[in-house]
Amino acid sequence: GGHERSGGCAAQHSELLRHQLHLLRDDLLHQIAAIPLRPAEDGLKVEPNHVYVCPPGGYLAILDGTLHRMETERKEAPHLPIDYFLRSLAADQTDKAICIILSGTGTDLTLGLQAIKGESGMAMLQQVQAAKYARMPSSAVATGLADYVRPDRTAENMIDGVVVTFVDINPVKAAEKSLLRMSKVFLDGPEPMIILDLAGRIIDLNEEAVRTYGWSREEMIGQPFQTTVLKTHRKTADARLQSCLAGESVRDAACVRVSKAGRELPGSLTLQLLTDERGQPDAICLLAKHPAT
Repeated sequence: GGHERSGGCAAQHSELLRHQLHLLRDDLLHQIAAIPLRPAEDGLKVEPNHVYVCPPGGYLAILDGTLHRMETERKEAPHLPIDYFLRSLAADQTDKAICIILSGTGTDLTLGLQAIKGESGMAMLQQVQAAKYARMPSSAVATGLADYVRPDRTAENMIDGVVVTFVDINPVKAAEKSLLRMSKVFLDGPEPMIILDLAGRIIDLNEEAVRTYGWSREEMIGQPFQTTVLKTHRKTADARLQSCLAGESVRDAACVRVSKAGRELPGSLTLQLLTDERGQPDAICLLAKHPAT
């Protein structure tokens, strides 16, 4: 509880005494769950902050984030509903799929677990010794595919291991794509761009900066940014760095840079203070412009 966003979860039970245990299972889940419980109905779109409980019988699958129920009229042997669901989950959610195996009596999960890991998903298992019914986690551990094997509680009833929170990772994926685009802008930009630490030392630069100033990346990393500034302009450049650190805007300020070969490069520089996730100063982006000659 207390989390703003959680991922939808579909819970399934083994075949053993499935009809007798169905009502008991739902009652227990209602007692311990801090988020809403819903039956896994056909055509139901999975939402964050929900647990979906699969009714006994039939099969459950997920496609495009929507649950699908498939009833079976004839008795099939073997009946492998957990494998079936996990395999569909792997196909639908690929590397976003998370499989958590706790205490249980079934063994029909090996193929499903392999499918989850085959798509680079995550598998978390309860430690066999900590499980009241060890057959299911024991079968899962035997695959050797688990990312984590943890007890859920110690003998003193204390959580020992990991606390699992399902989160909506779509914003994370969107942020990763945005970061990739921005990285491409940085690396392939048409103007020299240099990243400085707060002391003014070079910690990164793009290919255009290497081409323009003539030093290799290895030569420039760790050097003060004034290395590429004409000596007579270094005092002014340092003052502008301090202005940037103080939160003042430094845009298109006149500056003469110098290449490794000693060639003077008149132009301008813009300094932008970069912050971390807490809003604290973290680095400085230096963008230089040199008119074509």
